Amino acid sequence: MKVLYFDDSVPIGEKPENVAIVAHAASAFEGPLPKQLEAALVGDALTTLKHAAKKCKPSRDAGASVETFLTQDGKFQRVAICLLPAGKEARHEAPGHPHSTASLIKGAKGDGDLSVFFLLKDPKRETYSNCCAVPRAFSTYSHKSGKSSSDNKCKVYACTGQTVLSSTNMSATVKVADLEAIAQGIQDCAHIVDMPPNELHCTEYVRRAKEMFKDDKNVSIEVIAGEELEKKGLGGLYGVGKASCHPPAMVILSYNPPGAKKEETSVVMVGKGIVYDTGGLSIKSKTGMPGMKMDMGGSAGVLGAFHAITQTGGIQRPLHCILCIAENSVGDNATRPDDVHVMYSGKTVEINNTDAEGRLAMISGLAWAAKNLNPAYMINMATLTGAQGSATGVKHAAIFCNNDSLEKLAVDAGMASGDLTHPLPYAPSYFRPEFRSAVADMLNSQRNRGNAGCAAPATFISNHIEEYLEADKGWLHIDMASPAFINDRATGYGVALLFLVLRSLESNL
Repeated sequence: MKVLYFDDSVPIGEKPENVAIVAHAASAFEGPLPKQLEAALVGDALTTLKHAAKKCKPSRDAGASVETFLTQDGKFQRVAICLLPAGKEARHEAPGHPHSTASLIKGAKGDGDLSVFFLLKDPKRETYSNCCAVPRAFSTYSHKSGKSSSDNKCKVYACTGQTVLSSTNMSATVKVADLEAIAQGIQDCAHIVDMPPNELHCTEYVRRAKEMFKDDKNVSIEVIAGEELEKKGLGGLYGVGKASCHPPAMVILSYNPPGAKKEETSVVMVGKGIVYDTGGLSIKSKTGMPGMKMDMGGSAGVLGAFHAITQTGGIQRPLHCILCIAENSVGDNATRPDDVHVMYSGKTVEINNTDAEGRLAMISGLAWAAKNLNPAYMINMATLTGAQGSATGVKHAAIFCNNDSLEKLAVDAGMASGDLTHPLPYAPSYFRPEFRSAVADMLNSQRNRGNAGCAAPATFISNHIEEYLEADKGWLHIDMASPAFINDRATGYGVALLFLVLRSLESNL
């Protein structure tokens, strides 16, 4: 279902058959309705909605919905009243309960087109996150017999004026005109994460990335694949993916806006793109392996954000997106525990766990970027560790950042977008000893799994961009293993978050 957005100046036209109204409480239906909503409804709507809303009983932590019907002159209209949780958001919870909004809209969608209206308490703080919640309600991938992708539309009327977000916490501004590109990025991200690995293998993923930008004259594409990775010194990514019949690849997408100078510093995003993770020879269990198609969720999120930002603008300097794509497979040439690989950073890594592969893939992209792309900021995103869910939960990604202002920006952007983040301790010297090796510069997996199992792997990554970090340039690591995939479906996590981060960084450079 394609999601479209409109501000409150747009006339409704023909009255919709299906309507969802999201509000904080039944009291929202006590007084006059906004003119745009009133124009969309059939008959004497306010009395009916007021009565129905009183039957809707959200709890402190969960929203609730009730369905009613309006009729006039033989025309029927289905209306879902969706009330958000009754409890006040705590300080680490997203304003406007966007996670509940996604669930309520998913339950209200029915058949045919849907028109969504928001009656929010604090539109300045709550509109962007709720607008981004709507596309998360509509999963687009299905391979069920007799099913085809829907041509239905979801029209969102949530916006007062042309500005959706203009926050004092961030320098980013989001307009109504930006929302469709962001929603498309969220749905595209979720779609490819939901795809099975026999469809989205490495070669197909590369093809799709190239197809997205084939007509964009401002985006150039470079692909380094197969044995060429090894020849160029990208031993981390090559070692992870060499056992698969579909060769690993690093895709470098470079956006150079009109007027941008090539000598300017850039912003780089790097995504972990493990299209399937068996664990390699350190193989996963029969219950631990299903669902590992989602291990490319970090790359899908940076790709969706990159596409959204290149479509809408707002970036005046070079922006790069690197996808580190591989399948962690089993074969006679698979990486073994005890192997030693040479990384692009020049450092050597002894493999003590082939199921700690994502970090090896990503350090190829980060080290390449640091050396070749003149970055002022680097952001990497990955479904990196199972420990992330234990550290920060299923809704907050864990972030590891060398810079206070960049860390705060990521937290604020998470609150504003609903793609929540929470900081890990940035203390590399506390975690670096975990990777001591007798025969190489470091191990790839920490010895004591109980010592910061989310922050320690991030420290391993930092070992391969040391010169960049010593120059006091900004680095943000996002581990979103749990938020990327909930209830057997991808969420599109990271697109809305990174869109805000990128827009904000532009004004800081």
